[in-house]
Amino acid sequence: MIAMNLICAKAKLLILNVAPAGCGKSVSTDSITLMIGQTAHKYTSLTLAGLKNITKELDQFNGHITIDDLGSEKRSV
Repeated sequence: MIAMNLICAKAKLLILNVAPAGCGKSVSTDSITLMIGQTAHKYTSLTLAGLKNITKELDQFNGHITIDDLGSEKRSV
């Protein structure tokens, strides 16, 4: 998992890790964030509503964003 995350980070591609608890998703995101260094921002949990709070921080950001846990959003159909 760490190797694929690093390859995607270097290629500037998105990767979505989906696995049950205890499979190393958080360890993987922690490792990648440390390897990438200063051009990475890590968020432990983020929802669509939470993006409003970090809009200025992400505006014109040219780096890597690692999100450990995506929160669910309620949608009306």
